[in-house]
Amino acid sequence: MKIMKIVKTIVLAVVSFSIIMMLAGCGSKTPEKKISLVIVGGGHSCMPVFSNDIEAIDNNLFQAAYTHGKVTMISCDGSPEVLFQAAIPEAEVKGLSENKQKRNAQDYVAQMKYAYEGIAAQYPEVNTLNAILLAARALSGDSGMRKILVIVDNGLQTTGYMNFANGLLAATPEDIVEALTKIDAVPDLSGVECQWVGCGDTIGPQEELSERQKNNLKMIWEEVLHAAGAKSVVFASEYSTNTAYQDVPPVTTVAVENLTINVELNNRTPDYKPIDTIILDSARLEFVGDQAVFIEEKKANEVLEQVAEELRNHPANNVYIIGTTAGEVTNAFTKALSENRAALVKDRLTEMGIPSDRMIVMGLGSDDPFHEYDLDSQGNLIEEIAQRNRKTIIMDMNSEEALLLP
Repeated sequence: MKIMKIVKTIVLAVVSFSIIMMLAGCGSKTPEKKISLVIVGGGHSCMPVFSNDIEAIDNNLFQAAYTHGKVTMISCDGSPEVLFQAAIPEAEVKGLSENKQKRNAQDYVAQMKYAYEGIAAQYPEVNTLNAILLAARALSGDSGMRKILVIVDNGLQTTGYMNFANGLLAATPEDIVEALTKIDAVPDLSGVECQWVGCGDTIGPQEELSERQKNNLKMIWEEVLHAAGAKSVVFASEYSTNTAYQDVPPVTTVAVENLTINVELNNRTPDYKPIDTIILDSARLEFVGDQAVFIEEKKANEVLEQVAEELRNHPANNVYIIGTTAGEVTNAFTKALSENRAALVKDRLTEMGIPSDRMIVMGLGSDDPFHEYDLDSQGNLIEEIAQRNRKTIIMDMNSEEALLLP
């Protein structure tokens, strides 16, 4: 197979590089804990191509190389398999500068990225859960190491236990975990840091998911990963190229029309009352232009402490945290920017004691139900209105406003 030829070529390159590393030495400033990194991914039908610079892959490959750790790559198609595995050797000669160590690590990253970019689906369908099970096995023997799992996949598994083509997209996360637990199909990811890129991102022939469906898909996988013992679960926003993979086996499409996503709490009582929607425009919560960074940390903390207090007073309520932007165009950049800003708000609220699983992040760009038209006749932003559109919305999942979300 073509992919195996590519991987064998990379193995030879890695061996050569390892010899160079051993002869050159790598100095004394290596962090204490080695990193065992597993990357699950590879292009398949119905999933868009991502840019060559996926931050979650680049950063973690560098840390694995710099700490003389271990890297494993697993395909994510209908029959997942380990396609690459390498341990970065300790240096025999000491004394290189930290800059030289970093340059050596970057050289290794370049080779590893080349290996990853050569991975593509070899079998029809997608079995993400089985790929994660293989990842768990690869990580199981790495005691004493920091364990990181990066998944690059849209999450729409189409075969095996979690076949979303059978209507699972409308299921509750709790029901799916309960079913997997009964058949002993939950992997063991104890202590593993999980980072997921591309969950919910689709391309033809797969129909695009609504924002609510994307979020329910993320909630399902987050519940599965937490049930597996994951130390943390982060869904990363990366730019897809809006290009489909070519010459890959077919994947069954998942029907998305007329699906009612059940996000209600299991313990909802008859006297349940949704929290009033909170809108924090840029006059109250201001970000640096085109960045997910607060301009005034102290002011942001004061405002978000008020939100946290409201959530503490309603412990049975789950909320969406929705980021929005000014302007009339929503594209990959504005969606990612608004999602990253909402994620920052969620992280800050989590630091203030609000459980992470009570909050779901959404980035809508300018496609939100409260958006005001903010362009003048010349197509320029009307700043007074634009300021109101640059906002973060805290919305109860069971409120009437939530029904307006795309």
